[in-house]
Amino acid sequence: MKRLILIGIGLLYCLCGKAQSQEVSLHTPTGVLYGTLQLPSEDVSEKIPLVLIVAGSGPVDRQGNAPSGLQSHVYRRLAETLAQSGIATLRFDKRGVAASRQAAQGVDLRLETYIEDVCLWVDTLAAWDRFGQMVIAGHSEGALIGSVAAQHNARVGALISLCGMGRRMGDILKMQLSVQLPDSLFRAACAVIDSLQTGRVGVAAPPELTALFHPGIQPYLASVLAYDPVEEMARVDVPVLILQGDKDIQLLPIDAALLSEARPTARKIVIPDMDHLLKRFDPSAPMSSYADPAKPLHPDLEREIVTFVDSLKRSIP
Repeated sequence: MKRLILIGIGLLYCLCGKAQSQEVSLHTPTGVLYGTLQLPSEDVSEKIPLVLIVAGSGPVDRQGNAPSGLQSHVYRRLAETLAQSGIATLRFDKRGVAASRQAAQGVDLRLETYIEDVCLWVDTLAAWDRFGQMVIAGHSEGALIGSVAAQHNARVGALISLCGMGRRMGDILKMQLSVQLPDSLFRAACAVIDSLQTGRVGVAAPPELTALFHPGIQPYLASVLAYDPVEEMARVDVPVLILQGDKDIQLLPIDAALLSEARPTARKIVIPDMDHLLKRFDPSAPMSSYADPAKPLHPDLEREIVTFVDSLKRSIP
């Protein structure tokens, strides 16, 4: 049994009744994970619903930023927005990223590693009786992580897929690379993807593709490629909200449709003019959501999430 310690939460309300956020630490045998607990500013008598925000792929931190130049603040803005509607959130730096960087040392990172970490956060947060319904909100690759975690942890009360994959990662990579690479490199990339999808690692790739397929990342890629998001969504046995933007340049409305077909009882919403970073798409500056942390979330996003979470509270006997 893994020993877990959550620092800072127990004293939050008794010492700082009006505090909106608190830094928290999750101690595990293989390292410490760090996050931010965001709470509504007003005290309420009933238990607070809590949304665990799970980041997308790559070295994206708890705020929604990455060293590559991504400066979106998307997860911070989501947390602050939901707090205004009486919903608590926990967002965290996953292993190997930002404050949780050291927790990846000596760990053979796989998608399963991140799934287990999400389950550990859920277990620990659920032990504190201040929270009511526990909801996982996974963004992009985080939606796949959340759908698997929801299957394995009975404390998860609902799942929100935010621009989640409805096709295998291999198919999505091929779609994205087909418009970025010349034919010869695209064929080479497809060969590497096909090999990784069978579980083979250490596959040689052309030098031009080293950044995408370098040997150190191949085991992780192989672990992601092994999952079919549709099959995983079909196994989820809690209420599901599927949110997708019709201006997402990384994933498509078909992904939401496939997830919805796998889970017919899910509520599926395609938000007009929302991009992959959950903000309003600007045709005059299509990449502005990726570089402007001040840009607000799409206004329809909050309404759909709050409506869904409120419906969960009403459904509790």
